[in-house]
Amino acid sequence: MAGMVLQRTARNVSAASVEGSCSLTGAVAARVMAGKQTLAGFDWARVGKAAKGKFSCMINNIPVGGPYSISLRINGKNKEAGIEEAEFVHDVWVGVVWVLAGQSNMEGVGWLEHSLKPVAQVRNFYMDNTWGIARDPLHNLWCAHAPVHNADPTTSRKAKDRRWGVGPGLAFGQDMFKTTGVPQGLLACAHGGTTMEQWDPARKNLGGQSLYGAMCERVRLNGGAVRGIVWYQGCSDANPQASKLYAERMKKLVASMRKDFRNPRLPVAMVQIGRFFFGSGNGEDWNRIQEEQRKLPQTIKHLAVAPAIDLPYDDGIHLGGDGQNILGRRLAQSMRVLIDGKKAGPLPIEVESITGDLDIRRFLYTVTVTFRNVVGALQAKGEPSGFNHAGQPNKVFRITLKGNQAILMVSGIESELLA
Repeated sequence: MAGMVLQRTARNVSAASVEGSCSLTGAVAARVMAGKQTLAGFDWARVGKAAKGKFSCMINNIPVGGPYSISLRINGKNKEAGIEEAEFVHDVWVGVVWVLAGQSNMEGVGWLEHSLKPVAQVRNFYMDNTWGIARDPLHNLWCAHAPVHNADPTTSRKAKDRRWGVGPGLAFGQDMFKTTGVPQGLLACAHGGTTMEQWDPARKNLGGQSLYGAMCERVRLNGGAVRGIVWYQGCSDANPQASKLYAERMKKLVASMRKDFRNPRLPVAMVQIGRFFFGSGNGEDWNRIQEEQRKLPQTIKHLAVAPAIDLPYDDGIHLGGDGQNILGRRLAQSMRVLIDGKKAGPLPIEVESITGDLDIRRFLYTVTVTFRNVVGALQAKGEPSGFNHAGQPNKVFRITLKGNQAILMVSGIESELLA
């Protein structure tokens, strides 16, 4: 497809599977050009075959970079001898391809005033199955090709007079390009308001009628290989029933993606959901999702979790466009560490330990929260906040930051403090 990015191999060349319909039977040949120059080894090289109305071929060994133009032709036999079928695709790149999936915060609900300036080498496979330079909104559900994205009338999206649409995907792609110099391809697959049950891999056989099936189809249309998954979901599972199943459902989802995308070590960079400020949502279930997400790297290898709890919002449940851009860079850093290890730097900040000291005489409990992966020292604009005593709100009356530690002063009676 015009404008697309093909996933590179470990040798920094393409290895893309291409298939389609045709009327001829015979060999498929390819010519690849960079500008006006034909690439060595690609002056009508044989790459596949055509038979019974179908053709398939492998576009291998095109170097990282672009843009390239690719011509395919079939010289074969049918009822009219000498007929040739040909196809020409321009603006093709070879680089790194990522899946963006999850619900509304990945789809993008931040104000467009915070949208980043597009970069030609960062591309997006929009939901109408066309490639283009990546610019927000990446997820154009209002003209999605897969039926699953049009099934719910409450998620109808209009492009006209649109004011919002920033998610973390664009900042992620641009940061990855900035640090690697390699073209980036984003496959937009998210859909707002969706649950883990709706993303169940068991629905793959429904194809475009299911979220998982539609995601797999989008990967197949683009050569069948991706470098990793960027995931932001969990808000819709913050209820008494679904929150208890979240961890197991994530394990199943990650295992299925790794199987279907043919990479048992496929890296997954995901978000720990942030805060919410409206409705009658159960805070306990919201916190349960956050905690289950925080612990996932302990049970799922090659998975990292980036926090969002400190980022600004544009409404009561969605990150602001400025917050999404920060989050996109955090996810990019997480992905670099998953791929390159410690030489890429630290993973996102996370809790290392929690210790406490009880002073019965003053009804005072000092809690020390120690974090790992802190770059420099913990900082806050103004008075530090964000901590509370579970089940006993408004008990943390002072927070002091010291290096990689937050020291909490908690008041209350002995029974509360020891709960």
